[in-house]
This record gives sequence, structure tokens and C-alpha cells, in this order.
Amino acid sequence: MTVRAWHRLPRADPFDVALAAALFLGCQAEVIAHLLNDSGHDHWPLAANFLVVAGLTVPLAWRRRAPLPSLVVVESSVFLLAAVALADVQNVNLPQLVLFIAPYSVAAYAARGRALLGLANTGALVIATNIVNPSGLSSWVFSIGASLAAWVTGRILRARRTLTAELRRSTDRLAAERGGKELLAVTEQRTRIARELQTLIAHSVSTMIVHAQTAQRLLDKDAFEADHAMETIETTGREALAEMRRILGVLRNPDEETDLTPQPGVGQIPALIERARNSGRQLALLVEGEAGPLPASVDLGVYRILEDTLQELADLTEPITVTLRFRDDDVELDVTFGAAARLHLPTMAMRERVALCQGTVDVDVLPGAGERLAIRMPRLFDGVLA
Repeated sequence: MTVRAWHRLPRADPFDVALAAALFLGCQAEVIAHLLNDSGHDHWPLAANFLVVAGLTVPLAWRRRAPLPSLVVVESSVFLLAAVALADVQNVNLPQLVLFIAPYSVAAYAARGRALLGLANTGALVIATNIVNPSGLSSWVFSIGASLAAWVTGRILRARRTLTAELRRSTDRLAAERGGKELLAVTEQRTRIARELQTLIAHSVSTMIVHAQTAQRLLDKDAFEADHAMETIETTGREALAEMRRILGVLRNPDEETDLTPQPGVGQIPALIERARNSGRQLALLVEGEAGPLPASVDLGVYRILEDTLQELADLTEPITVTLRFRDDDVELDVTFGAAARLHLPTMAMRERVALCQGTVDVDVLPGAGERLAIRMPRLFDGVLA
């Protein structure tokens, strides 16, 4: 039964166990020292002193988990100490800390009702102790002031902890609600975009199929009408592509400002080179062939790859040569630079852009102690032109 009752006790906090052990050892040391210094008088048995000190200190190990029972046991031991007037322990100093620790603990870790019961128990103890063992007005003032101050301090700290915990819960709840609303908004937006894209693609593709069939039937009979059908297919495709870009544009980062400038392409490469030259860099641009019409993804990809390459070579002081070759089947971008750069080119972003356009990328070491980044992209490929 004793073992079972022990297991039913709430688990003590390690810090409180250490505090109770330190007070117990300190009080026992004072008792033993008193016994040694006062050996000429009769004393209570050492076991009785041991039990009284244990009652004063050991319950403090449960001052957080069971604050009111701990206070009752501790203060009952204090009253017992005053009532029987044990000469061996009544003059020790460490038990006076109980007047601070026990009321503070019941106020800081118990609910309001139990805290008030603990305060009433402490008040009754102070009155009874001073009646049984009167020590003058200073003892009354010290006992009442210390107990009340400790109790009020405990209630203030408990109120602050409760407020902090409530604010933290409110913050977490608001963050969860905000996250849920944002997720719901994103889901609704994606659903709307998917519905609009489905409608757009279905309508545009249907229109293009009808005109393609018309052009196929009229190809040998009426070349003019066939050309007109092909122009309609081209116009419908371009309009669908532009509308798709507009719809997908809502997926951009909401913190970014809306960019109203058109997407750059190979036509803006001379301006890019000129801006780099104005910053003091040595750049040469060579163009071979005519650009002509290019798929949108290739047009944008060549520009972005060159822009990223120049940014990677920003610290290079040696001359850089950029060569653009426009052939019938592909577009080639060559960037020649000094071997002293030794950078990790091409970057992952460059590889992804090249793979999107079904192109190739190579880095060659030139005989003149230089390196060359070679990008080739087809003018026509199977995939989405973006």
C-alpha cells in the first residue's frame, strides 16, 4: 500500500527536488552544529529533529505539482516546531525561508481558490506561531510582511505567465487562421485559373483544329482561302498564348511590383552589352546571320542565359567576346572568356532553360588559355513555346 501510494504522488520537478535537498541538508547541518555546541543540555532525540526538518523541507519538492498540500505539510511542521519548542531546531535560520517559498509557491502555481486557502493557512500559522511562541512586535511584522509579500509576488508572476501563454495561444491561433485563409485563397485561385485555362485552351484548340481541317480541304482548290485559314490558326494561337500568359501572371509573387515592360529577347542583347560596357567591362559582340522569327522561349532564353553569364563573370577583368549565330535550324550563343575565371558555368538555371528549349550546352577549353560557353537552341522543337 505504501509503494502504491508513493506512485500516486505527482512527479516532482528536478529543480524543486534539488531545492528541497539543499534546504534539508543545510537545516540538518545547523541542527548537528547546534547539538555539538550545546552538548551540556538535554535534547530531543536526533530522529525527532530529523523528522521535523524533513517536514520543513522535503514537501517543497512538490511545491509546483501540489502547491497547497506542500504548503500545509510545511507550515504544519513550522507550527510543530514552535509549539514543542525544540531547542535543537527552533534557532536554525534556514527554515525561515519557508515563510517566502511556501506562500509564493501556492500563489504562483495554484488556482485562485487554492491560493486563497494557502494564504489563509499561512495567516493562521503566523498568528498561532506568535501566540504559542511570542517574540515581540518585530516577529509579527516580519512574519506577516514576508508571507504576504511572497504570496503577492507569486500571484503577479502567475498572472504574467497566464497572460503570456494566452497571448502566445492567440498568436498561434491567428497565424493558423491566416494560413488557412491564405491556403483557401490560393486553392480558389488555382481552381479559377485551371477553369479559365481549360476554357481558353479548349476554345482555341477547337478553333485551330477546325481551321486546319478547312485549310487542308482548300489547299488544292482555293489557295487564298487556305492561306486565310492558316492565318486564322496563327492568330488564334498567338492570342491563346498571350491570354495564357495573362492568366498565369497572377501566380507571380504578390510582393513583387507588376512589370509592364515586354519580355526581353535577342533584340535587347546589344543594349545589354552596352550597359555592361558602360560599367567599365571589356565586351565585344559579334552577330552572324539574321535573327528572324524565333520561338518565344528561345528568344527569352538566349537573353536570360547571356544576362546570367555576364553576371557570373562580373568580377572578371579580362575581355569577353559574345557571339550570336543565327542559322536556319538553330541559334548559337558563344561566350568566350579568360580561363582565370574558373567559374561553375553553366549554372543550374542555365541548364534548365536550355533543357526547356531542347537545346545543348557545352563548356570548352580553348588553346589560348581561355574558355568558351556554347549554347545551342533549335528554332523549332516539340514542346510549349513560351
